[in-house]
Amino acid sequence: MVYKILKIKERNIEYISKIMQKRWDLDKNVADFDAKKYLMSNKEKAGWIILNNKTPIGCGLFDYYNSDVSEKHHPWLLLLWIEPNHRGHKLGIQLTKKRMSYAKRHGYKIVYLDTTEAEKYHEKLGWKKIDEINYHGEKDIIMKFNLSKKFPQEKLNKTFDVVRGHIVNGLKD
Repeated sequence: MVYKILKIKERNIEYISKIMQKRWDLDKNVADFDAKKYLMSNKEKAGWIILNNKTPIGCGLFDYYNSDVSEKHHPWLLLLWIEPNHRGHKLGIQLTKKRMSYAKRHGYKIVYLDTTEAEKYHEKLGWKKIDEINYHGEKDIIMKFNLSKKFPQEKLNKTFDVVRGHIVNGLKD
């Protein structure tokens, strides 16, 4: 399998919209509108998609704002999604590294995320819990990562060259 991480293009909007609808319970029109914002790719917004032989199998977004969760923290790594049958190949870590690199290039020192399900996973990668809120009836954990730190190297001993026997390329921004 060949995986590629690419900036989101117009042809990827439908996939991103479907993930937004599923994960964030958005109406299709709202999700379509929101997904198109990540085509801009500027200091405040950007998005990436992972393709497996031209088929979308994951995405990750960067956004300065996440006003639904917190007005005081900026910027955010949002909507990390890997299709279930492609999990376990460190693709989520690669998308996170891509988004962190983007944040660093734009002068940010800290990034934030929120999670309802993956607090322990993120803690193992060096994220720190800073708050817990009730968001739409769910416990939502807000976490931060200091970009002057590196991800733990033992978690990344196999990177994007070969991941469990899968040839992986396409790391250019």
